[in-house]
Amino acid sequence: MSKRKAPGDDAETASIDAVHSMRGKTILITGGAQGLGLEVARMAARRNAKGIVICDRNAANSAQIEKEIGDLGSECLFVQCDVGVPEQITATVEKAEERFGSIEGLVNAAGDTTRGDLDSTDVDQWDRQQHVNLRAVFLFTQHVSQLMRRKGVRGSIVNIASVQAYGGLTFCMGTRHTTVASALVLRTRPGACGSCVSLPHRVRCGEGGARRAHEE
Repeated sequence: MSKRKAPGDDAETASIDAVHSMRGKTILITGGAQGLGLEVARMAARRNAKGIVICDRNAANSAQIEKEIGDLGSECLFVQCDVGVPEQITATVEKAEERFGSIEGLVNAAGDTTRGDLDSTDVDQWDRQQHVNLRAVFLFTQHVSQLMRRKGVRGSIVNIASVQAYGGLTFCMGTRHTTVASALVLRTRPGACGSCVSLPHRVRCGEGGARRAHEE
């Protein structure tokens, strides 16, 4: 049996990166200091993005991340940001514009994944997840899409949700994580069909993660 190759280490992946070039574009990634967000940043750098803005509340490895992305060929700006705080979201987008002039892509990858069932979830936990996983997506999308239109950019917005939007696990069923994931999916679809794509400004809004898992 042949050994399965890891993503990013072979000629096929390099060829895909070349076809889907991001040359000359600036991408803003929330939750980009680790996990899926960081992998998106690496992919964008491999695809020759001009600039990559990473925002995350954990800035412990910010210098290392900026160097890694820089070594891949893209200029990187790390902004420490708690996406649960609206003022910090506004400041992040302003810093991105100041540094790079425009934003061609937004990936909303930040998320609070703490768990809790119906009995254990308190009001503070509920509100925190609503603010991080749902309100932050709306605010980043609002600010970045406004910037795209102002700059005449044909951009893309990707919201990463969860398969729990379609059926929660036993320790999440009927609680905040499932509720917020479902709300994010429902919020993204009207944005794609009405708020963005139908406008002449050509801002595309896409739904990632949950829909793919549902279809597969």
